[in-house]
Amino acid sequence: MRRSVAAWMAGALALMVAACGGADGGQDAPAGVDAIEAVETTPDACVPQCAMDQCSGPDGCGGECLVLCKGGVCQGGTCVDCYVGECGDQECGPSWVCQGSCDACGDVCGECAAGLTCSFAGTCSTDPCAGVSAAGCCEGSHLVFCQDGELVKQYCDVASGEVCGWHADFQSYDCGTSASADPSGAYPLACADVCVPRCQGRACGDDGCGGSCGTCSDDAVCEPVSGTCASCLPDCTGRACGDDGCGGSCGDCVGALAYCVAGACACSPQCAAAICGDDGCGGSCGECEAGFACVDGGCECAKACDGKQCGPDGCGGLCGMCDGGCACGDDGTCTPPEGSALENACDGTVRDPATGLQWQQAFGGSRKFADARVYCDNLATAGQTDWRLPSIDELRSLIVGCPATAAGGPCPIHDACAALACDGPDCAGCPADAGGGPEGSYLDPGLAVTAETHFWSATQIDATEQPAFVVEFDQARVHWYVTTVSLKGVRCVRGPDAN
Repeated sequence: MRRSVAAWMAGALALMVAACGGADGGQDAPAGVDAIEAVETTPDACVPQCAMDQCSGPDGCGGECLVLCKGGVCQGGTCVDCYVGECGDQECGPSWVCQGSCDACGDVCGECAAGLTCSFAGTCSTDPCAGVSAAGCCEGSHLVFCQDGELVKQYCDVASGEVCGWHADFQSYDCGTSASADPSGAYPLACADVCVPRCQGRACGDDGCGGSCGTCSDDAVCEPVSGTCASCLPDCTGRACGDDGCGGSCGDCVGALAYCVAGACACSPQCAAAICGDDGCGGSCGECEAGFACVDGGCECAKACDGKQCGPDGCGGLCGMCDGGCACGDDGTCTPPEGSALENACDGTVRDPATGLQWQQAFGGSRKFADARVYCDNLATAGQTDWRLPSIDELRSLIVGCPATAAGGPCPIHDACAALACDGPDCAGCPADAGGGPEGSYLDPGLAVTAETHFWSATQIDATEQPAFVVEFDQARVHWYVTTVSLKGVRCVRGPDAN
């Protein structure tokens, strides 16, 4: 049965004395409380087993140990000086779990504004009973209920078997023998499950439990999300842009051509000078017919050059041309000529697998010696820039069909013997225009045929500014010429070991 405050205090003190061993246990009664005479027991009676500092948990006789912690809090069934916890979603109240006096630590999660009450869940409410009804609820073994606008907390007599639960006859929670909940579900058993109005920082609007946090004056309106009273309530219902009615904006339109009309974003298509492609508003100015592609707002013939290096593009032009004497195949790829040991990349270069040298396939023109060197040093072809004028040994490696002057032949002129004295009959070559190369020359057939058959090497006599050696491919002759007067052909090289 629900009792007065004086009644439940007397009961609580009796429980505390019993838990501490009674009057005969040598314990002093709490200050300001007279010692209570111990209850006589029979040998067969169950004696509760509760340690002096035990504030909760079973007492061994089917009941619960319940001792008010003096100046401390109950943590894990034991009285401790202070237990600091976490606030989490709490707006107010202590940040620790306690039993009895709840100011032992003085550590609180916040204070409620004037006119608001802190609930058991740590939320601020306009309800003085913090959401607890007259029907009440249970906080552990304690009964909590609202009476005359004040929150009342009553300790059930655990030692005598009382527990907090629903009393069907009273249609409310009370201390009794059953710990059951309201079968209708209208009133939750645990006080923590009671819907607590949330009005901290809110002057108006819904309190979360079907009530209100307050009303605004006649010249103000309530902003439902923030719960604040304002002189104007923005209204953007059905509007994506434009004025919100309070001097603000409902949003901006995205895009250089976008503008707002009656709260909706609109756009002016830009197709005056275009017949196809994007209209600037996410749409299209039109589509091109088959075989045509849209280029800068106009339809142009779509070139069919995907995967092709050469050949017709389907629009009257070419997809490309083959370099280095390569032929364009039916499949649009460049095919190197046959009959040469040189590897033709069809990109204007050939590679000699025997020496690792990469050669310029095309003719570099007829030039004086100094100009020939500058030309090769500045050449950029096939994505490479480290080209140079070849040495006499490298140039002789291009001779075919004349063993005396070809690479490794008996002609003594080479990189290690660059002097007039090195010249001799073995360097005279072979019969003119009788070679197996293009036009009867002795030049490897993998290289482009030119009218010029005499080519500079970078090897000069005695490494001075004197004459430089030349290969005359029309007769495979190795000879020298004056560098400042003669015009000879140029073919650049890079490597060796170029890939």
